[in-house]
Amino acid sequence: MMGAALNMAMSRRTSFFSPSALRSWRKAHNLAQSEAADLLGLSTRQFASLESGASPVHKALALVIWLINEISTEQTEYEELKDILERFLETLEE
Repeated sequence: MMGAALNMAMSRRTSFFSPSALRSWRKAHNLAQSEAADLLGLSTRQFASLESGASPVHKALALVIWLINEISTEQTEYEELKDILERFLETLEE
């Protein structure tokens, strides 16, 4: 069921929130652009393009950011976030 929702969200090419919201999210979690990009499965260049507004933030990416917000606090360290996301993705594959 989750896979179908993600596939549907990924097929839509509309922006879900603004570049400034993405920047605020990254800074709230004390992440460098490279760390945020890694968590989201992007290159640093792709993330910078999203954050600058050169590329839209798609709904599927917004869902991942929402998930990170649900499973963490602003004090959650980068490595812990990465481990949590990896465990979550493993459960989707089962």
